Amino acid sequence: MSSVQKELQISNCSDRGLYQDGSCQCDLGYFGEDCELKLEELHMATYYTFIGFFLILFTILLLFTLKQFQQSLKMNKIPSYQKYENR
Repeated sequence: MSSVQKELQISNCSDRGLYQDGSCQCDLGYFGEDCELKLEELHMATYYTFIGFFLILFTILLLFTLKQFQQSLKMNKIPSYQKYENR
């Protein structure tokens, strides 16, 4: 049995890559010495933080818009968008 075959038996790269030249060549989306880590898990907290801030800002903007619309209704100053005909 060659040394390469022995190394293949020792390291299977977590079934997420190929063992070549003494190290794992990981599939897309995986990294680490034995391809045990997922790239998407690395950025999961950042992703949820971004979604949270986006939802907060969207909610604030929606509430501000509703408040402005409510004030426009009270003051009866709703802009009308009518086409004017040129004569």
